[in-house]
Amino acid sequence: HLVDRVLPVAQYRQWVLTFPWELRLTLAMNRGLLSEMLRVFMLSLFSWQRKRGRALGIRGETGAVTFIQRFGGALNTNPHFHSIVPDGLFSEGEDGRLAFVALPQPTEEDVEGFTNRLVSRLNKIAAGYCLDREGIRPDNDDEVSMMRAAAYEAQKVPLTGEHANGKTLQGKKPLCGRQDGFTLHAARVVRANDREGLERLCRYGLRAPFALERFSVDPDGKVKYRLPRPWPTPTGKTELEFEPQALLRRLSALMPGPYLNLTRYHGLFANRSRFREKLPPPRPPN
Repeated sequence: HLVDRVLPVAQYRQWVLTFPWELRLTLAMNRGLLSEMLRVFMLSLFSWQRKRGRALGIRGETGAVTFIQRFGGALNTNPHFHSIVPDGLFSEGEDGRLAFVALPQPTEEDVEGFTNRLVSRLNKIAAGYCLDREGIRPDNDDEVSMMRAAAYEAQKVPLTGEHANGKTLQGKKPLCGRQDGFTLHAARVVRANDREGLERLCRYGLRAPFALERFSVDPDGKVKYRLPRPWPTPTGKTELEFEPQALLRRLSALMPGPYLNLTRYHGLFANRSRFREKLPPPRPPN
């Protein structure tokens, strides 16, 4: 539905924004902060795209679909954004219709420079928020205390001896900016004629926190969860082990709160009805 009805034919780039370890619990609890971080991320990215276009004599607008994921690969609390953004601008022609104009692939320096400017803005926003905003009640409330404790516990990656705080051993990835614990990755591109690839990318953004077929139960009652790939640590851990109640606490922290929309639309795609007649069709011509 998303690919066939919303996303017009264009080349797309996935932008993945992850947050510092110390900020993840607050983001998991505070929907206001989460939404504000996404809003500033999109405004900054759109402004950066338009600036790059103007430097080439291209004027236009863009849009995005963002999938908010609250989990990491180890069933840990890790709110982050997967944003599907046209890799260019939609420029208005003489007939009034919008046509996609691709921009050159950003360089390593482009991504690093944009990351530094973005993180500066996000740090200012994070400094002005606390858990008591957006309806979060004081810590002495039993329900909120339990929810916060579960979210805190789910931050930990249960790989004894692998690493102490959830950080893994990773080398420098292409088109990846890092600053103050924030990471912005922009290497994944889907070509304009690859609608199946675009659908796979959207399905990845919409996936569930876990796969049932990866769970198993030991004779002693402990639950094991097989990782989709070996953990990027020296010993290459392949599975996690939980006590049943610990697993339930962990999974409960990954569930979104009521009325929290995990799929967000911005720019041209947020005003699809307004631009329906101007945008290219969402299906390539036969």
